[in-house]
Amino acid sequence: MKKSVLVWFIIFSVFLLSNATIGMVDNSIVLYLTFDSDEGKTVKDISPRHNDGIIKGNPKKVDGIFGSALELNGTTDSIEIPHNESLNMTNAITMEMWVNLVAGGKTDNQAGIEKGGWEAGEYSLYAFYVPGDALAVQFFDLPADCGDANSGNLGKNIKDGKWHHIAGSWDGKKISIYTDGKLDISFNCSGSLSKNNKSVYIGSRTGDQRFLQGLVDEVRLYNRALSEEEIKKDMNTFGGFSVSPLGKLTVCWGTLKSVISNQ
Repeated sequence: MKKSVLVWFIIFSVFLLSNATIGMVDNSIVLYLTFDSDEGKTVKDISPRHNDGIIKGNPKKVDGIFGSALELNGTTDSIEIPHNESLNMTNAITMEMWVNLVAGGKTDNQAGIEKGGWEAGEYSLYAFYVPGDALAVQFFDLPADCGDANSGNLGKNIKDGKWHHIAGSWDGKKISIYTDGKLDISFNCSGSLSKNNKSVYIGSRTGDQRFLQGLVDEVRLYNRALSEEEIKKDMNTFGGFSVSPLGKLTVCWGTLKSVISNQ
């Protein structure tokens, strides 16, 4: 009797959760990889744009900050998101992800998110950037006198073997870098970005260089600049339910199946 009540409670809770949040989908999100519902070499994008990724190399599925994550080896592993027009950012952008870099690991550049190489339309969030050994955000098209990472405009050094939420944004006038929901640095940078037809890569540049060594989870891309409060909300929200709960309901259903099978 108690198990039956629990089953119906879980069903009711899932129903309320999905209906309460389904109207809160943020249409500015163009990529959201949770690594919880992947199929073979396909990484499912649960954003409204469905920009599914392709696993390159042989990363391991491990426990993440929420659900599952991927462990990248720093030499061959990454995720490619094939080009889609929704991934071109011309006026604003926010890049977010959870990372856990290997302490004492690679000492060269480690790309978190990057579209194209160093060419028109490129945007990037580096989990570890040399020189400086810290977080960095770069855009090929923005004026050099903005003061990019080579000028010392960096975030924090997070290569400590711990989970960190990192984010970088540009609102058309300034670039901002965040660590664990807090602003590290913000500096003026006006301009516009070009378009290109290159893939977005998670954990490498163009799939053949600047590989990340460590764990990655909860990767998001927006076509607008999020506020510090919004970035902190993303960081603290389980599985991003404030965006869409659909991709995370498998956790609830997994629990439900377990209860039913044990009756």
